[in-house]
Amino acid sequence: MPTYTFAEILDRAEQIAAGVGGDPQDSPVVDNGLTAEALLPHVWQIVAERTAKDPKRQHLLRQKQTLTFTNGVANLPDGALTEALYLLSFNDKDIGPLMSWMPHMFDFQRPVRTMIGSYTINESGKLLIRKPGEEYDPEGGHTGDLDVTLIIVPGLTDPVTAPQEVIDDVIAGVAGAMRGEEPWKALLAKAI
Repeated sequence: MPTYTFAEILDRAEQIAAGVGGDPQDSPVVDNGLTAEALLPHVWQIVAERTAKDPKRQHLLRQKQTLTFTNGVANLPDGALTEALYLLSFNDKDIGPLMSWMPHMFDFQRPVRTMIGSYTINESGKLLIRKPGEEYDPEGGHTGDLDVTLIIVPGLTDPVTAPQEVIDDVIAGVAGAMRGEEPWKALLAKAI
């Protein structure tokens, strides 16, 4: 994955926003560095969420991670998109196809058929699993490491390491927002 600094992202966005042809000094977005800087985190959030929700682009954010469970509970990695946990897959051939997402902790705790396992997230943001054949037991459960694949949103740190397609969308989004393009005005109004 490529790495870009904030300055590189903002410079490219400002260049695109200024447009081509004619005198770039006549553009209303010239010298709007502070505006671009203020827009960047909001555009980053919008692009990440849209990428994660698009079935054709989710693969850009999917990563393999090893989670360490104690009594069926594990911390999620930084940047894990909890809204997309239903897409999490277990990379263990014995349990992987037998795990099912349960969005509500109440349902996870109820006695259910144990033919398949399940996983959920608790109020503390931790991942809980009940492997196939197990009943829910807050004092018991799987202890050890499991490899999973889930959606991780790259952090907005300087420098940024993210797929090229995501960086390009962020640059185009900042440029569009600086120019006041209608779709970006509406998206930013929701995000801010």
